[in-house]
Amino acid sequence: MANTAILLVEDEAIIAADLASKLGFLGYEVVGTARNGDDAVKMACRLKPQLVLMDIQLEGEKDGIETTKAILRQLDVPVIYLTAHTDAATLERIKPTNPYGVIMKPFEERDISTTIEMALYKYRTDRQLRNNEERLVAVMDNLTEGLVIANAEGLILYWNPAAIAMHGYASMDECRRKLDEFPDTFELRPLDDDYPLPVADWPLNRVLRGEVLRDFEMLVRRLDQGWEKVVVCCGSLIKSASGEMLAFLSITDITDRKRAEEKLRQATRRFQTIFDHAPVAIYIKNREGQFVMGNRRLEHYTGLPVERLLGMTDYDFSPKEEADRWRKNDLKILEGERMEFEETGIDRDGRPYVNISVKFPLPDESGTPVEVCGISTDITERKAAKDALCKTYAEMEAQVAERTRELREKDQILIMQSRQAAMGEMLGNIAHQWRQPLNNVGIIMQTLTYMHDAGELSRENLVAMENQVMGLVMHMSRTIDDFRNFFRPDKEKVAFPVRQAVEKSVALVEASFKVNGKFIAIRINMEKDPVITGFQNEYSQVLLNILHNARDAFETRKVDDPKVAITVKEVKGRSVVTISDNAGGIPDDIIHKVFDPYFTTKGPKHGTGVGLFMSKAIIEKNMGGRLTVRNTGEGAEFRIEA
Repeated sequence: MANTAILLVEDEAIIAADLASKLGFLGYEVVGTARNGDDAVKMACRLKPQLVLMDIQLEGEKDGIETTKAILRQLDVPVIYLTAHTDAATLERIKPTNPYGVIMKPFEERDISTTIEMALYKYRTDRQLRNNEERLVAVMDNLTEGLVIANAEGLILYWNPAAIAMHGYASMDECRRKLDEFPDTFELRPLDDDYPLPVADWPLNRVLRGEVLRDFEMLVRRLDQGWEKVVVCCGSLIKSASGEMLAFLSITDITDRKRAEEKLRQATRRFQTIFDHAPVAIYIKNREGQFVMGNRRLEHYTGLPVERLLGMTDYDFSPKEEADRWRKNDLKILEGERMEFEETGIDRDGRPYVNISVKFPLPDESGTPVEVCGISTDITERKAAKDALCKTYAEMEAQVAERTRELREKDQILIMQSRQAAMGEMLGNIAHQWRQPLNNVGIIMQTLTYMHDAGELSRENLVAMENQVMGLVMHMSRTIDDFRNFFRPDKEKVAFPVRQAVEKSVALVEASFKVNGKFIAIRINMEKDPVITGFQNEYSQVLLNILHNARDAFETRKVDDPKVAITVKEVKGRSVVTISDNAGGIPDDIIHKVFDPYFTTKGPKHGTGVGLFMSKAIIEKNMGGRLTVRNTGEGAEFRIEA
């Protein structure tokens, strides 16, 4: 009651003053008094009272009823009418304004207080109800699920925006119809049936009959628009504030969910098919060690159908020692480890197997390991094949080593044959090397006799001549050593200077390196002195073979001024020796054959055809180098890279 602000609208001043006095006595505050409608509207908008006492009969164009309408268009405020007339026509006029009471003139304090308090209470209650309704409507309007309410006659009273849009409408005006008016627009069909539902069995009609619907799924097809959706309905009867029974139905569009579920089912089927046909055993165990998933390949090891295996542990079908070992591994996996190991066992057919197994944890949403996944790949055949391959490889290695040894021996034989083929020529070289020293020894001996007879042989002369003879003997001995070393087979590869090999080879042939009575000029150009690793005597044999071939070419072609040029250099870290002559070169039609075995242009009496073949084998096979030949402007050039 206290502090209730009241606007009093009364055109008679005495009545207004009397009423204001009574209101003050009752504890109300009259914040303003208006005598006509226009002033009342202005004062209400400005003062914003909590209650308006409105006389129906006012001076001016607006009576109290029209003034109330004008105030209510701008303010939410309770209005109580003041009147001395209660005729039916007046009562009908005031009803649309929803008055909160009527006080009859003349006024009684008790009537005034009771009417005002009931009006304020009713106003507060109505306002709270309106607020609740507004909140409820706001919630219903903003739900993503569709809501439909129908009365007992099947008239749809309310569709929320989601339901309107879900059914292809634009506004409530389009769909405020009775249920039996919709069959030309919609067709409803249960998901497990191919026939449409009759209208009597539509969800709203079933609810109106008293059924409670829970999760009823159906297909909704809009015939005039050509679309279809899958929805799920829940519904029941509710009682309105007026006591009317209404059918309340919630509709959720689950089309996307159903499509996703179907895709998930298809993916699950595909996964299960792939899972069961995988050539490896795959399984999942929970924290207690129970199998919760497994594929068909797992049956090969357990001897149990997967359906029976689920819920079992390793202890149910394996020896305790094996089960203990696997359980120990599982516990490590559940601590976050990942393991990969090789394991052996006996399959259900009694055959031993070897597996490569990988185990890793499967976490829950928080990342905590809760399951163990294992993948076992049978490598029994692969391991057997690998063992067989290793055995075969070892045998082949032994065979290759034996064959290499045999080929090496054959190469040595061929090299020796090549050397022996040149032995006669070498003996001639030795004769040339010894002839001059022997002549000198003879002259010294004759000089000794002459000096003795002349009495001129002193000890000093005798010692001097002795030293000369010993020098000649040592030279002849070194010559023998050089030839003997040349014919000695190399035992192992050694590092040697290329210059040393070249000079030794030239020294062996220079005494006999002549043709038609003329010595062949040999010019050596040492740009570098590289050191290489290999068989030195074999390398020298290559040089000698090339020099002998050059000499034979000079002799065949009767060259007047025979020359041989030997160049030693280093190219990109490799030694390069070129031996060129001026004998006219090798015919183009046979130059590609000169390294073939047993190929010779000298005839069977003068050559075997193995010299250059063996030379190429020595350089390329034994020393990892390269031996080639080409024609220059004057003759042939052999190139040795090692």
